[in-house]
Amino acid sequence: MRCTTAQVDQRREICTTILVIEDEGFVRDVTCQILRDADYRVLQADCAEAARKVFQRCGERIRLLLCDAVLPDSSGVVLAQTLCRLSAGLKVILASGYPRGALRVLITKTGRCSWPSLMVQFL
Repeated sequence: MRCTTAQVDQRREICTTILVIEDEGFVRDVTCQILRDADYRVLQADCAEAARKVFQRCGERIRLLLCDAVLPDSSGVVLAQTLCRLSAGLKVILASGYPRGALRVLITKTGRCSWPSLMVQFL
């Protein structure tokens, strides 16, 4: 069931807006479809610059960033830190196809995260 304006009020934000930032088109499309099927509102961007533009237009509605840790024009960590400074309760999930050690190095190089992190390696 898709959310309508009336349903959002009754369902108390079940239709949370998620910004998906992923440079691989297929991965982004599949991720967005899965989230839409679960009744989330989904906005998408293929790079950090596009994500910042989407956030400028719709940032007050976005509750969660689902972001690739490595983007063509920035690191997902830096982008998430920037957007979290603009929106105080923004939640972040960073994902990566890189091995755990490489992702840990990236996060260490870009500075300490101000939000909890969980490292998950997909096989």
